[in-house]
Amino acid sequence: MLFKPRHVLTTTLGGMLLSLPLWAQGGLKGDYYRGTTFEQKVQTRIDTTIHFDWSTRAPLPELEGSYYSIRWTGELRAPVSGPYTFYCQVDDGLKLWVGQQLLINEWHLSPYSRFKGQIQLVAGQTYPIRIDYFNAIQVGRITLRWERPDQPLRWFGWLREPGEPIPTAYLHPPSRLSPARQPGATVGIPPGSRAKRSWLARPKRGSTGPPWADRPPARSVAGRLPPEKRPNATAAALVTPFTMLFGPSSYGLTRASLQQLDSVLVYWKKAPPGWIEVIGHADRVGDRVRNRTLSEYRTRVVIAHLTRQGIAPAQLRGRWEGDEQPLILDSAPALRAQNRRVLIRSHYD
Repeated sequence: MLFKPRHVLTTTLGGMLLSLPLWAQGGLKGDYYRGTTFEQKVQTRIDTTIHFDWSTRAPLPELEGSYYSIRWTGELRAPVSGPYTFYCQVDDGLKLWVGQQLLINEWHLSPYSRFKGQIQLVAGQTYPIRIDYFNAIQVGRITLRWERPDQPLRWFGWLREPGEPIPTAYLHPPSRLSPARQPGATVGIPPGSRAKRSWLARPKRGSTGPPWADRPPARSVAGRLPPEKRPNATAAALVTPFTMLFGPSSYGLTRASLQQLDSVLVYWKKAPPGWIEVIGHADRVGDRVRNRTLSEYRTRVVIAHLTRQGIAPAQLRGRWEGDEQPLILDSAPALRAQNRRVLIRSHYD
């Protein structure tokens, strides 16, 4: 009788065991879109982990560095039973579902911030997982980590990021998920009802611009005056500062704002200023960090539009003041609107 040498048997078993993690490795399916609310799908791929820094580049060659969204879907397998804490660091907004439960709901503008949610999982079971993410203006970043129930305490853990990246072996594409088990399918939306529109408005069908470009134009006071009494703000804007107003929690340019900018651009191109100053502001409603972010994005939106229209980046200087320089301290909402503004100055010196 011939006996297989022990080292050969050990090698064979070792190869089988090593092949299991390779078989289990998969990752999550990522659907990449133009627009901040999943307007136009560009590509689908498998991402082995969710840890991306797009500060200096776009996620895909087909995408620009701003105004895109991504949806990751798949399965998450729990290695042990107990409470799991999920940490997401993101710029700008995201939602995270695990096992049909919405753990993190931060669908708004934010600087690079950390959010967390917790859920009880059972060892050996798989759970549907979905991550919705959007990035508005430049600097897109997102990282997903977890803290397992059996994770050992680490010395000086407060100096490190909490938790650890989720190993790819515990993530699988959604090929084995039926439509009924897809995360978020019934969370917060009764059957047969229509989902509420996000404050980041969807563009109209066929639109190629950013989502706010198709919002209804604001009605200005000057627009209701007789033509002979309307101010000639376009010519005066060559040397006189002018202000653009924004809605609550919004950095979107309305059609009226775009027309205002484009009319001034005609004169700037005929008589180019030495440089143009763009200053963003916010009102004092809500969190001060969020207000500062809003003022930054308002500045960046205006600068981005001017750049697309041919103004050289070297001519543009932007800054944002948050809610530190209000024009109106009155609590009336109609008056506070004057604080949600961008001031534009052209300098010829």
